[in-house]
Amino acid sequence: NGLVIDLSPMKHVQVYPETRIASVQGGATWGDVDAATQPYGLAAPGGLVSETGVAGLTLGGGFGWLRNKYGLSCDNLVAAEVVTADGRVIYANERQNRELLWGLRGGGGNFGIVTSFDFRLHPVGPDVMFVFAFMDGEGDNMKHAFQHYRDFVATAPDEVSSIAASGIVPAVEHFPAEIHGRSFVLFGAMYAGSPEKGKLALQPLLDFDTPIFDISGVMPYVEVQKVFDADYPRGMRYYWKSINLNRLDDDVIDRLVEHAKRQPSTHNTTDLWHIGGAVKRGSADDSAFSGRQAAFLLNPEANWERPEDDAANIAWVRDFVADMEAFSDGSRYLNFAGLQEEGDTMMRNAFGQQYERLVALKKQYDPTNFFHMNQNIKPSAE
Repeated sequence: NGLVIDLSPMKHVQVYPETRIASVQGGATWGDVDAATQPYGLAAPGGLVSETGVAGLTLGGGFGWLRNKYGLSCDNLVAAEVVTADGRVIYANERQNRELLWGLRGGGGNFGIVTSFDFRLHPVGPDVMFVFAFMDGEGDNMKHAFQHYRDFVATAPDEVSSIAASGIVPAVEHFPAEIHGRSFVLFGAMYAGSPEKGKLALQPLLDFDTPIFDISGVMPYVEVQKVFDADYPRGMRYYWKSINLNRLDDDVIDRLVEHAKRQPSTHNTTDLWHIGGAVKRGSADDSAFSGRQAAFLLNPEANWERPEDDAANIAWVRDFVADMEAFSDGSRYLNFAGLQEEGDTMMRNAFGQQYERLVALKKQYDPTNFFHMNQNIKPSAE
């Protein structure tokens, strides 16, 4: 009882280097955007996988390697072309339909089909310093690695955007055979500035221990954007959820490590995203996105291959998130929303005080809730 609108043929990206704006059609991926903007030494904050669609990531927020320096994807959205449920084509920018632009910045696909996005661009690359180092996660090493990451980001400059992720080294050819099956903690970090300054700023991550696998170094920004691509093949089974953490003291890390070590699939990971810099400075007046108050975003990823393993992997994620509620205000990142099984409760918790403003916007642009097979905001407060 639904209809899919496939925008994938609409992937043109027009760059205006003099004004540092890119106009991006609604079917483009971040790889399309990077390919068009990097010849000018510019970039729009995107995600961590080049095949990710621009539209979904932006409308839900948009965490990536540029977030602490330049903000989320949605923070850099300056205009949009939208087809509404009643068939109108309207434009939202700072001069017209400004409230709709506010809602598109993190409010999801609730208000219409966005056929074009205009993004603010920033000077990035072509080369950047990037850390991608796998540390030993066996025994107490996992706890110590997360502690080191917590302490590192506490003083890292805004140019640094990073993640720490635990998992099990898969038995694939690009990892040495002697580390297959070992627990790891990955430190991933990019410096949005000169590679020379980046080497100094990111060195403390590498000083933690001798990595068991390491591809850190100066590399093209477009390659950094593709480093995770192979980890998310089509045909894999995925179930991801998230929760915003208001602190990451040792008690929180102990609980996190306890669950991480229970992962039922070798493809699962426990991802921790630091929230700081420009993300923190963003305002609820400027965007519908909620979550800037958090210290870290926790994202347990269940990635597995066989249908008979569905129950175990989904249960791992759900139990993990439920147990971490004690360290959270209950808010979520809606791009990692599982099956959205909590319904209205999830949406209210995700947006907090901004929820009623979004309800009013939904009522204005989609009063019949035509667009409802999404992270849905109903057009009434009931």
